[in-house]
Amino acid sequence: MPPASWKKSPVRLVELFSAALPSHPDLVRRPMFGYPAAFAHGNMACGLFEDFVVVRLGKEGAAKAIATGGATQFAP
Repeated sequence: MPPASWKKSPVRLVELFSAALPSHPDLVRRPMFGYPAAFAHGNMACGLFEDFVVVRLGKEGAAKAIATGGATQFAP
């Protein structure tokens, strides 16, 4: 169960997240710690945490995203 201090994602962000996910047989939508998430082959690919979008990019992709200044390392 998520800690009580975690905020719910805004309804509009949940709607946008759901609309942005492609329909693909390998992509499974299910909650993770009460937040919407999408899994590919059993691994979380992306999801929401409070008012943030979380995307799994791998080490190189994450380093590039952080270097652009548009992303930060995920830490709940």
